[in-house]
Amino acid sequence: MMKILRRYWQDWGNFAIGMWLFMSPWFLGYSMETSAVWNSMVAGALIVVLSSFAALVHQVAEEWVTMAFGVWLMASPWVLGFSGESLATGNTVFFGAVVTGFAAWAMLRDLGLVRWWHKHYHHSA
Repeated sequence: MMKILRRYWQDWGNFAIGMWLFMSPWFLGYSMETSAVWNSMVAGALIVVLSSFAALVHQVAEEWVTMAFGVWLMASPWVLGFSGESLATGNTVFFGAVVTGFAAWAMLRDLGLVRWWHKHYHHSA
């Protein structure tokens, strides 16, 4: 188990961020902004589930989906119309970028993906 915790710490980082996102509307005081609250709760819960699964059964697909949620979080204040709420916007954009970065980093550390990429796209000179 320690090998999993050490090897894919980015997944556990995303787990913690997902927990934070779920609870952040009440800690940051934007719990009255309905779309921001639902966005944080749903995205946070899904990131917790995906990152838990990715840490235990590491597959590249989970990282791609987690990255998609990170990108969604960065765009969601404008898509859902709560960009005027600065705390909610800052929280979702910042942590969306971190989630995306952690997922990409975990993916790049996956040797199977690296080998596949080199086999299909690396051309010798």
